Amino acid sequence: MKRHCSIGLCILLLSFSIATRAVATAVPRILSRAQWGADETFLIRGSDEDARREEPETAETDNGAASGRVRACEEAQRNYPAEFAASRTEETDAAGRTLRWARRYSPAVRLLVVHHTALAVTGDPRPPVERMRALYEYHANSLNWGDIGYHYVIDENGQIYEGRSGGHGIVGGHVYCGNIGTIGIALMGNFEMERPTDDQIRRLQWLLDALAKEYDIDLQQNVSYHGRTLPPISRHRDLVPTACPGYYLDAGLAQIRANVLAGNLDAPVRFPTLAQESRTDRTAERLEKRIQTLPRKYYRARRLVRTAERQRPAVRTGANVDSAKPQRSARAERPTQRAATRAETSTSGPSADGTLSIRIRLTQAEGACEEIQNAGRYRGTINCVSAGNIIIPVNELPLEDYLLGLSEEPDTEPFEKQKAFAVAARSYAAYYGDPTHRKFPGMPYDGDDSAARFQQYGGRAFEERNPEWVRAVRETAGQVLTKDGEVVKAAYFSSSDGRTRSPEELGWKDFPFAEIFRSKPDPWCKDLELRGHGVGMSGCGARGQAEEGGSAEEILNYYYPGTEIGILE
Repeated sequence: MKRHCSIGLCILLLSFSIATRAVATAVPRILSRAQWGADETFLIRGSDEDARREEPETAETDNGAASGRVRACEEAQRNYPAEFAASRTEETDAAGRTLRWARRYSPAVRLLVVHHTALAVTGDPRPPVERMRALYEYHANSLNWGDIGYHYVIDENGQIYEGRSGGHGIVGGHVYCGNIGTIGIALMGNFEMERPTDDQIRRLQWLLDALAKEYDIDLQQNVSYHGRTLPPISRHRDLVPTACPGYYLDAGLAQIRANVLAGNLDAPVRFPTLAQESRTDRTAERLEKRIQTLPRKYYRARRLVRTAERQRPAVRTGANVDSAKPQRSARAERPTQRAATRAETSTSGPSADGTLSIRIRLTQAEGACEEIQNAGRYRGTINCVSAGNIIIPVNELPLEDYLLGLSEEPDTEPFEKQKAFAVAARSYAAYYGDPTHRKFPGMPYDGDDSAARFQQYGGRAFEERNPEWVRAVRETAGQVLTKDGEVVKAAYFSSSDGRTRSPEELGWKDFPFAEIFRSKPDPWCKDLELRGHGVGMSGCGARGQAEEGGSAEEILNYYYPGTEIGILE
């Protein structure tokens, strides 16, 4: 018979039976929202509050892949509608105040999903409870959700925090399209670069056991969820393409499942003794050998190609492009004043050997700059740079190496779409590498690793898991969209509702080459939800065209008419 007890009651029930277990485990204390200082005013909608940027229940709480998910979600909704039905919805709190994020409840919980927060704790001087409050404020206010997406958070000392408000069965916002019927548990840390602590693992195992009892989950039986067979204790990456819960926790999860199933809740977990960097270095070595089989001109980038000075005719987007033999043009001299500006203000541009480089702020690794310098998680170099009153990690590397780790287009996407996005992403990054087009003026970096602010960047972890994306980058190496000899800021986004938007519709004044980005029919996305700003190339439209047999060049020609494919030299 199903028990509808609260987690607190289940804790009491568990404490009576725990003496019969092979290993006695002390009952941990779960800090309630009041105890860790959650500001409950964040939950309430103000009269003049703007609408949310994105629904928390169809958004990500950490570094998941931003593209390629919408269609899969819609297919799951069509094929398994019962798995998306809430048992009830509450729009107001007990005092009748309107909630910013309505409380929906799952009729049954079937999966316990493990995450990391992707924010390193090593070297972070803040006490864990302060980090918990900061995480809550980020989800509630910076992302404008109105609450935290995780149900529980566990800090490095093993302290468990109550997350999403609403009690038993509340729907969270921790897995895109996978929040009804699931509970999200996040461990503080970035386990791509640091290991979970023993205290975290013990508390995670205890909490998984307690939640399985609370929600009557049979840990010995796999679960059918959205047409897939999954273990009841799953990783974030089991549901969507993402690096979460990070390399080390990912590697230890099978042991965690076995410990919980056996009731050995205090049992330790052995993490890999060989660091991931050994494996990534071997992969990098193989990739470097492949680079050397390509023309060297792809990897020289002293200045941008000018269309008027080409020795050969430029390739029009939509033409049949032989990516192994790109059109080459004469190098054009930059104006003296612009060259001087680059020397004084640019943080990117040609390195000493002439390779175009870029500097990316690693927001997911902040607080652990020194620890990641030798971790091998990123190509190039990691510099610990002062920005304001904080030290930030900045990854400086060749532009082509940066694109290898760009986590916008995983291998779940059609290859021609990946190639189109590789050209667009390279164009976007190269545009902001120009000192006259600073995205972050006055800062010691050109971009950051956030899709919301620049482009989503995952480094070697993404690169290793998506070899087709690597191939797409290699086959389009150096290719950028140009108009009148200038690199185009090739905006792109996730999905439209049947048409793209013009910059003018969004109030974007003086958008470069705005005529390229006029609103266009996007029938491949008809009846979908607009996700993103809507300007430029849509993910769903590019996918639809690729599946109809369209080439990368044809896709680019449709969304960026009047442009040419140039080569960075």
